[in-house]
Amino acid sequence: MYNITKYDYERISFKENSDHDSFKILTGQFSGTIVTYGRLSMEEITNDNTEALVGKLSFEYEIEKSPMEKSELQESPAFENYLGDMLTHIIQASFDDGNYKIGE
Repeated sequence: MYNITKYDYERISFKENSDHDSFKILTGQFSGTIVTYGRLSMEEITNDNTEALVGKLSFEYEIEKSPMEKSELQESPAFENYLGDMLTHIIQASFDDGNYKIGE
C-alpha cells in the first residue's frame, strides 16, 4: 500500500472539451505519468475471516502520457495498485472538502 498525499499528484485539464480531469503523478517511480480515470465502481465483499463487509474499488483508466513505456505500465500490478491508492486519496479528499459529484 502506498501512502499517497496531496503532494504526490496534481489535478490537471488534459483533454479539451472533456468534463474529466486528469491527474499528473509528481513523485516516485511513476513521476511524470498523466492518467485519466474512467468508470468507477464500489463492490461490497465479505471478508472470509471476519465476515465483515469491506469495499472493493474497481476503476478504469487511460494513460495519457508517461516518460515510461505505456505497455510496461499497463502490465504492472504495482502501477495499478498505485493508481488505486491515489484514487482512494482523491475520493477521500473530495469528501473531506465537500467537493464531489456523484453520477454522470
